[in-house]
Amino acid sequence: MSIVLVLVVQALNSFSDNFVKMLLIALSIIIAKDSWVGRHMELWLGAIFSLPYMIFAPLAGYWSDRFSKRNVIIWMQVMQIICFIWLTLALWMQRVPGSLEICLIGFFLLAVQAAVLSPAKMGVMKELAGSRRLGRVSGWLQVTMLAGILGGMWAGGIWYGTEYEKTGDAWMSALWPLIIISILGIGELFASLGIQKTPSHPEVRWRKSMAWEHFESVKIVFRRRSIRLAALGVTYFWFISNALSFILVTLTKELHPDTGHGDGPMELAKVAGILGIGAHGRAGSGAVGGIAGVADDL
Repeated sequence: MSIVLVLVVQALNSFSDNFVKMLLIALSIIIAKDSWVGRHMELWLGAIFSLPYMIFAPLAGYWSDRFSKRNVIIWMQVMQIICFIWLTLALWMQRVPGSLEICLIGFFLLAVQAAVLSPAKMGVMKELAGSRRLGRVSGWLQVTMLAGILGGMWAGGIWYGTEYEKTGDAWMSALWPLIIISILGIGELFASLGIQKTPSHPEVRWRKSMAWEHFESVKIVFRRRSIRLAALGVTYFWFISNALSFILVTLTKELHPDTGHGDGPMELAKVAGILGIGAHGRAGSGAVGGIAGVADDL
């Protein structure tokens, strides 16, 4: 049951993050398309979401090694709710400039939350499932994460476009969906509380060298050919996926400018969803993980 709860929490977390991302992109198309933020909102959000994974990687890994991984997951669900409240208040202001810039700060905090959650949710699976089933549950982690990403991208744009068509109010069309997603975050918190307790490790101590040790680890990755090729393959996949995403989002914004009917955000959501299914079409991850798990069992 705890494994299922972890899968549900991380899938909903991915869904919420990408839902918010699409809401902000769709809103910027309408209310700030001529501002320095609105013209390239997708690029700002992409960069902001990536930075914490590089900056806070050592600290996130340390927290998951030092403290109970279950507790880290719970803390991050609380932080996600706080970030949603921040974003909701920023949109409530309805100011240009102002609200979108404050939203970028809130989105950065949301990215920090996701970066800290990442090693905790992956590490807790070994404690819950054991080494023999790790390949199988890792596959399901990938599948549910990608399902959350694609679902959030699609739902965020479609919901915003639908609301904007009905009301014609750009701000409220983003605000109400965000409030609903914030309520969903409370459900994620309750789900995380149901995860089996895992031990903390007080013997793990923070060292100053940990702050830059992950750069040293890159040397280890490139020293062994098999690991190097795997790392380069994963890097290439995500690079191409995100590059195509940015190109098609920009193209869609140009071909479907705001007409007051919400068609721009909805077309953006459809394109992002179709691209995601193609570029992230790794449902085979579950099958591969399952095969690896069976191989371990044998």
